[in-house]
Amino acid sequence: MEVPARLGEPMPPRRPSSSVRGLSVVRGPRSGLWYWRVRYHGRTLWAGWASKRDAERTAHRLLADPEADAEKDPGADLPRTVGELLRGWGRAQRDRYERGEIHQRTWEAKRGALRRLDRVIGAVQLHALTSATLRRYRDGSGLASMTIRADLGVLRQAERWATELGYLDRALPRLRIDAKRRPVYTPTIGEVAAVLAELETCRHPWVWTLVRLLAATGCRYGEIAGLRWSDVDLGRGWLQVEGKTGPRRVPIVDRALLDGLRAAAIVCALVAPHRYVIGVARSTSAAWSRSRVPLYVACDAAGVPRFSPHALRRMVSTQLLEAGVAVLTYEQIMGHRYAVAARDYAQARDGALSDAAARSGLGALPAGKVIALRRHT
Repeated sequence: MEVPARLGEPMPPRRPSSSVRGLSVVRGPRSGLWYWRVRYHGRTLWAGWASKRDAERTAHRLLADPEADAEKDPGADLPRTVGELLRGWGRAQRDRYERGEIHQRTWEAKRGALRRLDRVIGAVQLHALTSATLRRYRDGSGLASMTIRADLGVLRQAERWATELGYLDRALPRLRIDAKRRPVYTPTIGEVAAVLAELETCRHPWVWTLVRLLAATGCRYGEIAGLRWSDVDLGRGWLQVEGKTGPRRVPIVDRALLDGLRAAAIVCALVAPHRYVIGVARSTSAAWSRSRVPLYVACDAAGVPRFSPHALRRMVSTQLLEAGVAVLTYEQIMGHRYAVAARDYAQARDGALSDAAARSGLGALPAGKVIALRRHT
């Protein structure tokens, strides 16, 4: 009789086995299902998540006539190039998205990585893919290091998928990517005002609108980039944004900003409520280089340390925490849990640190007592 490793721990699920020849479990479980694979003479006929009953039904159906496509070239469906490997894996991920197994944003991120990889190294033969090829992709693509690391992670996922299906018999080369951290400086509201003054003469006017809204709401970059006029309630001063944690309402209390939005709405919102508030399509604003470069130039011109658009979210988070807003109110405005703010967003300012030290009386001696400092030689 099997006994748990520790008293009180539940027994781990036993890996199921099947009497159907060629049917076996590869990994699992997940949500009560196991990942099964049907092989016939070294060739994978099917693989997927299923219960034991459904997997055996599929195996019986496939093994009843495994040579139905024997007249075809046995290697016709096997990937020969990196592009064929990526497209095959992409079709599998698209099926998972359509079945609701992965989130839409996850699928969009994977699809973008597939396009970038296929455009640069898609024509490379799998047997000719080397670390030098990946280094050329890293150094010549012009992408950020974090994007390159995510793209190569997609290539690793495609490799594992193809290996499980028996499409690959060799491991692809690896390449370590050390992601460069973006500026982590959190500006003050005065520094943001100085940067906005410089952005007024920027050749990309939508960057000014973007930075202004980010500083006033604390929203994420994508939430403002995807904001349409139909999502803006100018009468009550609310924005309806779609974030990672779901839809939420964000208030705007700056009267000057509301007046500017009302003036723009007379031209845009009433005529085309589906248009983006910042004035450009989301795909355009998603090109980070188009927003960071003018933002960094404005920071340099204003004599302010460079900060990223996400730094404005940290700034607003710090303002709310210093104002002592209720936990529930904070979470509804920012769209993340209060614990996340304490761990990732909140940054104490120098002035707040000095005030806290003064109120606490750190280092203060009893009244009337003088201690001479020793001289160290």
